[in-house]
Amino acid sequence: MLFSRKSKDHLVRCNVLTYWQSTLSGLIQPRNVYDSLIPLHLITKCVGLSPFNYNILNEKPLYQTSLLGSSYSFAIMILFVGYYIYAVEERDESTDSNKVARSIDMYHLYGSIIVMSACIILNSYHQKTLIQAVKSLNEADLNMAGYSSKISWKKSRNLIFGYFSITLAVLITCEMLNCTMFLRQVGTLTTYCLLMCYIPMVINSFAEAQFVSYILLLKQRFAILNDELRSLITQKKYLPTVKITKVGPVINREENRPKPIAKSLICVRQMHSQLCEIGALLNKSFSLQILLNTGDVFIGFTTLAYYCFDGCMKLYLNEDGSNLYNTVTTGVWTLVKLSRLLTLTLSCSIVKNEAHLAGHIIYKIDNRYESELSSEIYSFGKQIIHWNLKFTAFNFFDVDMSLFYAVVSSATTYLMILLQLDIANKQIEKSMEINRL
Repeated sequence: MLFSRKSKDHLVRCNVLTYWQSTLSGLIQPRNVYDSLIPLHLITKCVGLSPFNYNILNEKPLYQTSLLGSSYSFAIMILFVGYYIYAVEERDESTDSNKVARSIDMYHLYGSIIVMSACIILNSYHQKTLIQAVKSLNEADLNMAGYSSKISWKKSRNLIFGYFSITLAVLITCEMLNCTMFLRQVGTLTTYCLLMCYIPMVINSFAEAQFVSYILLLKQRFAILNDELRSLITQKKYLPTVKITKVGPVINREENRPKPIAKSLICVRQMHSQLCEIGALLNKSFSLQILLNTGDVFIGFTTLAYYCFDGCMKLYLNEDGSNLYNTVTTGVWTLVKLSRLLTLTLSCSIVKNEAHLAGHIIYKIDNRYESELSSEIYSFGKQIIHWNLKFTAFNFFDVDMSLFYAVVSSATTYLMILLQLDIANKQIEKSMEINRL
């Protein structure tokens, strides 16, 4: 009995050691999409955004749903929300008479924590969909192994790690310069403020970065498919020839024949459909998180821009309460919010354009009017139109550069309204002071 227990303990230790050795080996030298996603999985796992487990079964990595991982995500969410409520009770109350500013402060106080909690819950709810998307992406990589352009998993790993590192560094630098929750009230900064502001903001940014990282992997695969299609443009159709030779050993010349264009086109079309399906799964996994994050960024960008313009006007008029440092840091925060939205919309636009680019390339293929090719080209074109790959925020609106332009124009309109309300409030206050005198 004792020997059996020792053997089991030794086996468990060996399995754990093998697991971490394989994980470390995959992190250093990625061999598949799972290895390139190790930095993403570890970072988001710590903050509760990746409740599923990274396992190795028969020397093959895979993601699996985990009740323990989901429990961990909910536990850290509940603990932080409890801490947050306690910190809110301990904070100094705002005495600003400006109704617009007070409303903005209330949103900054509760908006980010609500979005953060929703992202953690939704990521746990959609973990099966995301696991299926990554599994399909790994299968697509295996099917694309014979293409002339190769997938660079090391480059993907480096880009993901760099993206998250830059996001983390920018947010903590800006937060140390001035707390985004109390930009105009330097006196309200307390020992609780850094965690109150920083943790929800980081988790919300990581939820957005998680989605962007996955779709950029998709963009890399679409680019390889488009390179394969471009190689068909100049590829000449194989024409069998008759040549008299001396009788000798049978030589198999089939291996030297180029792959028929129609057959290559069918393979690329099937891969394109598979990648579009993966894009639909990713959008299903993150669509509601995108909607909440986009709304949070839009409100944050608008309110911070309001603070920035208000501070500039106070500095220009040399009013009491003007603060150059606060105004500059508010402008920096405004750019950070805008850059988050730009990164999201630009990434979605790039992936969508790369997927639709195949529809332009196929009509440049040589001999495209031949019966053998024309039917395949027609089917491919109809398939691209049918999928119409795009990313939406829970089907409320498309996430692309048109959204970025719409947000900037709408924010400008709302900003003018807020400034007019502020001017009206100041005029009322001045008239009340005159009446008192």
